[in-house]
Amino acid sequence: MTREPPGPPPDPYRVLGVEPGARQAEVRRAYRARAKSLHPDTNPRPDAPDHLARVVDAYRRLIQQDADRTAPPPDPATQPPPSTHSPRPRGATIVAGPVRIQPLPPA
Repeated sequence: MTREPPGPPPDPYRVLGVEPGARQAEVRRAYRARAKSLHPDTNPRPDAPDHLARVVDAYRRLIQQDADRTAPPPDPATQPPPSTHSPRPRGATIVAGPVRIQPLPPA
C-alpha cells in the first residue's frame, strides 16, 4: 500500500466525481458506484484499497458537511448545565459501596 502524501486532503467532490454542491442522493450514488468498482474483492489492482479509502473519506466528509449545514443550532434551554466537578481520570474505578452476597437457599 502506498502512503498518501502529506498536505491538505483532496477535494471530496473531485474524488467522488460529482459537482460541488451536489445533492446528497447524487453523492450517495457516486460513492456506491466508486466503492463497488474499487473494492478489493472486485478490483485486483494493488492500489485499490488506497483509492477506496480516499473515496470513503471523501464520502464521510461530504455527508458530515451536509449534516452540519442542515442541523439546527443547539437550544441553550435544553443544554445540561455545565459540570461543577472534575471528570474522573481515565482508568478510574467507581465504587458504589459495599456489596452484600447472600447465600443461596438450600436446594
